[in-house]
Amino acid sequence: MIFEVAADHAGHVNALLAFSPGEYLGDPDEVAKAAARVQVPIYVTSSSSADEVGAARTILSASPARTKIQYEPKYGVHGSSTLIETRNPKGAAENWVHVLSFLGALSVPPS
Repeated sequence: MIFEVAADHAGHVNALLAFSPGEYLGDPDEVAKAAARVQVPIYVTSSSSADEVGAARTILSASPARTKIQYEPKYGVHGSSTLIETRNPKGAAENWVHVLSFLGALSVPPS
């Protein structure tokens, strides 16, 4: 869903973070089609399962964005819960390091 929002509101989105993106919306390529319209910097991560890592890779590869980061965590859980220590005690801190590194590297113009 976040890829569709970013694609539909391109002038209002500076970057995109996606946690465990996958083709969960019905049409088997709906998210990848939306990702193909996203040109802002993208960061994706997932759980550490091979299926989720592969789904995230497929969606990310559809985007023409120049900056595309996929973090494959050693310890990760599905969705943004990967950043919550009680949900991901072994990996939350490391996952935050990567998210904050991506955000820190963005050059966002002042409003």
